[in-house]
Amino acid sequence: MRLIVVGARGATRDLLRRLGERWEATVVDPDVFFIPVFFINVGIEFPLSELADREVLSQALALIGVAFAIKIVPSLLLMLKRFSLRDSMAAGVLLAGQLSVIIALADLGLDLGLLSSGLRAGAIMLVAVSAVVSPIGFRFLAPPLQSRPNDVGGRRLLGRS
Repeated sequence: MRLIVVGARGATRDLLRRLGERWEATVVDPDVFFIPVFFINVGIEFPLSELADREVLSQALALIGVAFAIKIVPSLLLMLKRFSLRDSMAAGVLLAGQLSVIIALADLGLDLGLLSSGLRAGAIMLVAVSAVVSPIGFRFLAPPLQSRPNDVGGRRLLGRS
């Protein structure tokens, strides 16, 4: 599985070279072509049956709780810099979104025998839950931005100061 991540970049570059400049002009970032294949495959292979075990599910939920706490608790120190509790919590929730590289590392850990399949399922569940909860939680906690006179439809006009 880890070879998919490593080889995706090279395969994309090779494909783009073979298809010529016409294709390269339409793709902003060549890595976006094959990298999603890895994550689709992870979703297809997600060991949902592992989470049926209460012990594995409790470990996964504990992992999610710890991952959020690690980001949210230190963000409360922002209150020392005169941020409100709500703003501090919003910053922590936004930072709690986990990187998808955790999935690749969980696969590597499983391949090397360092992680059980249940802990791998918990890591994948952590990424999925934080990808959904973090932006929603931030949107709920963060105050709305005030519109400025040179904003149009929530977008700042270029060239204006």
